[in-house]
Amino acid sequence: MAHPEAKYPFITSTNGFDLELLLNTSRRDKIRTSIITTESGRQLTYSLGGYQEEGTQFYTIDFADLIAINEAQRYRMRASYFHNSQGLGIVEFDILTRIIDLEGDTNIPHPDMFASQFIGSVISFLDQEEMHISALRGKWYNWSLNRIQMTKCLKTGNTLDEAIAATWSSQAFCRWGFSQIVGYNYENEQERNSYFEVYFKRPAI
Repeated sequence: MAHPEAKYPFITSTNGFDLELLLNTSRRDKIRTSIITTESGRQLTYSLGGYQEEGTQFYTIDFADLIAINEAQRYRMRASYFHNSQGLGIVEFDILTRIIDLEGDTNIPHPDMFASQFIGSVISFLDQEEMHISALRGKWYNWSLNRIQMTKCLKTGNTLDEAIAATWSSQAFCRWGFSQIVGYNYENEQERNSYFEVYFKRPAI
């Protein structure tokens, strides 16, 4: 399936950096970590994991921190790749690009981090490297935007599938071709740090 043009993140009147160029350059030159100075003047830490010591192939271990971009331990965009010898290839995203203003309830978006385009760039990068993606996994804790959105939909009489489809992550995954919900479950449901886990796949052609 062809992916939409990511345009990451060079959008009119928006700052940013070219993540796809950064990924490809890091892959070619085997750059593990670096500091990015963005167009807005912010400094971000960047790391690309999963390399073998020799060669340019990715590890075939059970878990790899694939890509991580952070600023001051607040904003973050991270993607992890879970892989094993059976060919399991699950990608999990941990993204926080908006912070609640402590003096009000206004969301403060990061000027250089764009979550949907980050997801698309990671998917395109893995496809380019011929790394199999069996599913995207959402892991939504009680305080996450997705969990809040899902709970709100359930309270208005929607089914669980409808509530999942209404979340930000579901719509973002759908944009990049992963529109089929294939499984979900609650973990530690009675505890404060409980989370809801859901899997999205590309529909079979």
